[in-house]
Amino acid sequence: MKNNVQTRYNTNGEITTVVKFNEDNLTDKLPPKVYTLMFDPDRGYFLKAERDRFLLPTTIYGDTSDRSDKIITAYDSREGSTGILLFGDKGSGKTMLAEATANTLLDRGVATVLVTSCHTGDAFINFLNDLGDATIIFDEFGKVYSEDSQESLLPLLDGASSRKRLILLTENRRSLINDFMLNRPGRVYYVFEYGKLEQDVVEAYCVSKGLTKKALEQLMYCYKTMPTFSFDILKAIVEEHKLYPNEDVEDLLEDLNIMYNKEVLYQVKVLEIKNYLTNEKLEPVDTLLTFSTAKRNYVPVVDPEDLDTPDEYQVSQNSLVFTDNNKYTYKTTGLLITLEELGEVPSVKYS
Repeated sequence: MKNNVQTRYNTNGEITTVVKFNEDNLTDKLPPKVYTLMFDPDRGYFLKAERDRFLLPTTIYGDTSDRSDKIITAYDSREGSTGILLFGDKGSGKTMLAEATANTLLDRGVATVLVTSCHTGDAFINFLNDLGDATIIFDEFGKVYSEDSQESLLPLLDGASSRKRLILLTENRRSLINDFMLNRPGRVYYVFEYGKLEQDVVEAYCVSKGLTKKALEQLMYCYKTMPTFSFDILKAIVEEHKLYPNEDVEDLLEDLNIMYNKEVLYQVKVLEIKNYLTNEKLEPVDTLLTFSTAKRNYVPVVDPEDLDTPDEYQVSQNSLVFTDNNKYTYKTTGLLITLEELGEVPSVKYS
């Protein structure tokens, strides 16, 4: 077997180092694979190949494809670096969007580099610049990089290099992102927020998994009473339902690692509404209301100047100022609202 190990000499001022390499392993361009950035004190920075591409579901729900297309269009039309921030709830699709976008560029010959540890300094920036065109993904960016260390990446995001790069930052909390990156489209071009899954996405996924009409109604009832509902939560509920199809979906949530409080409905009577500055009394739209433990509750009040459009005032534990047995007084915007709790009422959730 022919040995193609070559020796070259690198002279920098008074210092000369010997460089050995196998010519058969040399390429003019970084092969399009998914790499993890690594560092060794002796070797410096290098890349470890992980896979040829990201493995994604056959069917992708929601706006992932549309957002990915928009990112690619921006990347194609711009010079230098294009930064994208994806933030929001855990398991809501941020990583899927990053990986789907990276796969598109992998198919076009652009490698992906995962940065999973906090690296800073000129050597780090220079190494990334030497890679050529690439997709660089910083997952859980605010967790890996403190706000101070994020500033060291500004030269990378500013795109001073002639290299064309797509930089994808994912983070659960926008508050962890350095202010120098926000409201600066020259550094971070798009910001996509991820919150509660859209209702049509939930319904489409359930239908694709063969849920019955009854099970879908039960799941959608739970969905509407939960402030947070990610794709991880949806998949877990559907998976659990497949194991126990005769159980109500709400009962399945008791053992799953999902924060959920069963809704309790109760009837209240409006005893008094008055302006706490003038003592002027106002009229409620209805004297009997149904409140929920799983939703925000409002008291509609007649507006003398616009009888067709009542004002609504939210009452909550935070606005409670006085209790007397089953009577509760709330201080809200300009008003004192006194209610009497009459007891629970049956909840017709689903048939």
